[in-house]
Amino acid sequence: MILHKKKCHVFARYMGSWSLQKGLKKLGYALHNATGKNGLIGANPANIEKNDVLFFTQESFLKKYQNCSTEYHFYPKILDIPIDDKVIFANWLETTVSEQPVPFLAQSIETNPPYFPIYVKSKHSWVDDIEMPKGYISNNQEELNNIRHQIKQIGLKNEYFFFQKLVEGDINNTYSTCGFYDCEQSERNLIIVQQKCSGTGQKITTSTITQTVRDPETLIKRTENILNRLHFKGPFELEFIYDSSAQTYFVLELNPRFWMQHGVFIDFYDNYIIKCYLDIDTNSDRKKLEHILWLHVIWVDTFALLIHPIRTLKKLYTLKKQHSEIIFYPNFFTAIRKIVKCWNLHTCTKSEYSIETL
Repeated sequence: MILHKKKCHVFARYMGSWSLQKGLKKLGYALHNATGKNGLIGANPANIEKNDVLFFTQESFLKKYQNCSTEYHFYPKILDIPIDDKVIFANWLETTVSEQPVPFLAQSIETNPPYFPIYVKSKHSWVDDIEMPKGYISNNQEELNNIRHQIKQIGLKNEYFFFQKLVEGDINNTYSTCGFYDCEQSERNLIIVQQKCSGTGQKITTSTITQTVRDPETLIKRTENILNRLHFKGPFELEFIYDSSAQTYFVLELNPRFWMQHGVFIDFYDNYIIKCYLDIDTNSDRKKLEHILWLHVIWVDTFALLIHPIRTLKKLYTLKKQHSEIIFYPNFFTAIRKIVKCWNLHTCTKSEYSIETL
């Protein structure tokens, strides 16, 4: 397949689409006909032709093409289990791979848990094209009743959630193995470990700063075992969380797609995972990576820096003492232009972003 004659389409949030555009541009590719809607960026399916290349950073879109679409170029095309269901995936990890997911209770949240605090977590990241809340922390019965009421108020169902052990600790307890994996051609595989350093929110956070670190235990080996059992091929992020009380790295979830921090690979790993995704990687590409198999790279959400400069700069100063490389996504010009366009930071939403205006 001669991919450079085919169109590339993206189904992503703004951050993911911007970095994918940057990586593709380095290779002489361009994203085709992408527009913004409801905080997501994606092409009109009617404009996608046979053998076109599809990029995903959201499971909601990936699920629509997996296990049924063979005429388009994307990975992973097939997954043996519905890993977007976190309860099913956790059960599979325990019974099939002898892995250790975060302890959970699969019972309905309409029943009362045997202990508090407890984490009320969404089973799926997306339901019917609606992005689900990450979850809620409940410290007692009264808070749990309020959470149930809140779930009802926003039009969701209790059956969309389950109870999971609340792993207490610092934000730095969260790690991700990530890269590109090909279960049939192991020489193509590239896996690094990233650690969450800062985030938005309180206890349940999204990453605003991450750093690459050396494997703190055997996370890469465990990742390879899980992906081999899934017969996996494609980009991925596998999340772990360290429970200091149990002295264990539990598996959180698997994201079988591109993710925000893939800019680390674009800027410092020779754009390797995009090359693999397009099937244009070579032995020469792998030779180039031998001397940069491990780098200390700090990834920063530029919007977090602009909106919370003092807090973000303080964290960066601490990390920079380790003689790190720092990358900002998106670049400052793009981020400032979008903030100025929104004008009021509190009303600045990703639904206004379009790849055509970058």
